[in-house]
Amino acid sequence: MWILEITRGEFLDILAGRGDSILLKGHQSESLPDSPPVGDKMFYIWESKPLKGHDLPRLILIEKEKIKDFMAWATTFLGDYHPFTAYLRVIEWDHIDDLNLMKTNPFLGDLEDICSALIISEALSQYPKRTSIEFLTPLACASTYSYCISRALALGSMIGGLDRITERWLLARKLTRQPQRKLKVNSIQRVWRIVFNLYSQKKQINIPILEPVNDASYEMVHALTEYSELGGIRRQTWARFVKHPDELLSLEENMQGPIEKRVLAFNDFISGPFFSYINDSFFQSFMCGYLANRIGPGSLDHVHIIWPYLEMCPEALLWYGIFAGITPKNEIQSSCKGLGRRLIRDLYAQEQLLNMPLSDISVDELAILFCNEKYEIDFLRGISSLLIVEISPGVSVFLKISEGGKVQEDKSGDKVAKEVSSDDTLVELGNTIRKLGGLYKILSGKPLKPKSTTQKKSKQKNKKASLAGEQLKLTP
Repeated sequence: MWILEITRGEFLDILAGRGDSILLKGHQSESLPDSPPVGDKMFYIWESKPLKGHDLPRLILIEKEKIKDFMAWATTFLGDYHPFTAYLRVIEWDHIDDLNLMKTNPFLGDLEDICSALIISEALSQYPKRTSIEFLTPLACASTYSYCISRALALGSMIGGLDRITERWLLARKLTRQPQRKLKVNSIQRVWRIVFNLYSQKKQINIPILEPVNDASYEMVHALTEYSELGGIRRQTWARFVKHPDELLSLEENMQGPIEKRVLAFNDFISGPFFSYINDSFFQSFMCGYLANRIGPGSLDHVHIIWPYLEMCPEALLWYGIFAGITPKNEIQSSCKGLGRRLIRDLYAQEQLLNMPLSDISVDELAILFCNEKYEIDFLRGISSLLIVEISPGVSVFLKISEGGKVQEDKSGDKVAKEVSSDDTLVELGNTIRKLGGLYKILSGKPLKPKSTTQKKSKQKNKKASLAGEQLKLTP
């Protein structure tokens, strides 16, 4: 890489083609600088020595307290490169150590299935009873908090830690006035903290070690470890959570029979008095997710069983995904017509620090532009109805905006029943495209591909399970 330590004025001279002599001040290096820039200077870094003066650097390293001022300056004086951060990254010097850990080839190791399951489960939590799991789209999944956390883990460098990712994900949504989500981010973050502690002892990937929220979180880590190793949770472990664990043991026995019997046992227990005595909704969600997974271990085929209970157990779908993801020989990757496998493909997209960003803009520059509340997005985007915002190097969130560049109106004060989520639009867009594809084949006279025997059997199996659930009238 070619590193140059210069002022803003000298950088403008380079872009104007008057900086040949300034470029000579730089030097070749195999690593990032090991000491911060001096005075009002910053580090401008190219992948190799620039051949012409107006070549943009790929990375600028700047002191933390100067980044807002620099972004405001860049939007004013670098109008030809609008938005500026679509072409390069501006990163705080404080995070230099994290940058050195960033992987060229992303990898999740044993976390692959659990990340896919959490992303899908979080996306489904936004549209209870309205969206079939098989119609969930990759774009809807890419808007989730869990997607960004999973991507940061895959890159091996969670820049600034979990709290910084959370803060910047929330900021991007707030700036673009995205509708309020049904599942609060602090609830999702609490679940992720437990996942981090579950996998922090493994050396496959770099996972931040975080303190669980309370003692119950430690017990949940123990229970998850036990399930992943034994395929179940023992009586003495349940005794740490509830006063009468024998109730759970008898329930476990009922979870060994036909699916219809398991569904009935699940419904009776969740809507029964024993469950209502548990006054911790987070632990209720944990139990609900565990028991739902026992109906069909390692799959996401029974999400509809949980939907009636989400008001009482808001994180239940997340725990359902986690237990399915840690089940040996699970079906997470093939679930939702292969959505789990597709998500891993996207999470593993190669990202080099000195490559141009693939996003439309960084959240830091977005914050400067949206100082004006009436600002409308007037710059080019890869997809006119989407804004891709980088919240950390290589980690982007996908946000819905209008075709004309207007941001979404925040309707968080409206009743949830009347709120139309931008994420719903992503799902509906995917569904419409599928329907149009089938209609085109019919109108053009092209024969539709017959379903394979395996697909038919899978459909029949899912239909039987669905009918069983309907017949049992699963209402809390």
